[in-house]
Amino acid sequence: MNKKTKDVLESHLAGFLDETLKGLRDVAQKELFNKKAQELSGLPQATTEMEPCEFCGTVKSKGMVCLPSNTNCRRRRNA
Repeated sequence: MNKKTKDVLESHLAGFLDETLKGLRDVAQKELFNKKAQELSGLPQATTEMEPCEFCGTVKSKGMVCLPSNTNCRRRRNA
């Protein structure tokens, strides 16, 4: 790989990482804002009950099951 190609790839990777981190930062800021707004409004926070899948143990929302595309779940093989 020549130096110019390497520089271009590094530049693209750096740009991609910057955009990804910026997006994650924006999401985190929105989550914090929403959490603070809920606390100030006094509304009860909704909590999701979680339980493990009876076939593979993956923790999911209560009542949800693993999809057939999950190759690690025995439910898929037994279905």
